[in-house]
Amino acid sequence: MANNQNQPQRKRLLERKSVATPQKIYSPEDVVVENNPNESKEEVTQSKRKKTTQRAVTNGSTTVRVSTNTKNQLAALVTMGMGESVDAVISTFIDDYVEGMASDQKKEYQILKDIMMMKTRKS
Repeated sequence: MANNQNQPQRKRLLERKSVATPQKIYSPEDVVVENNPNESKEEVTQSKRKKTTQRAVTNGSTTVRVSTNTKNQLAALVTMGMGESVDAVISTFIDDYVEGMASDQKKEYQILKDIMMMKTRKS
């Protein structure tokens, strides 16, 4: 067995120093107010809450599996400026497709869409 008492102490290569503390702590509201001096902090937080609430209610997001080729085609259409996002491009395609349906198919589509929306609201 090795005798640890006979071995010399190892020299520490790095000396630990005190923890650095920031001079000023910034919050997101401070940055927005600095960029827009006309707005108060309360207005900024209220507008953020409204945007978040509207987005959560109207634009719930999910994942849809598509082939890599379809993903690349959609990305190319967005790059060309056909829409602001892939979601906008797909919505445009769906709207155009529904417009071309017969009236009974449109009714069936609307009923099924309403049922799907009710299911997602419950979840």
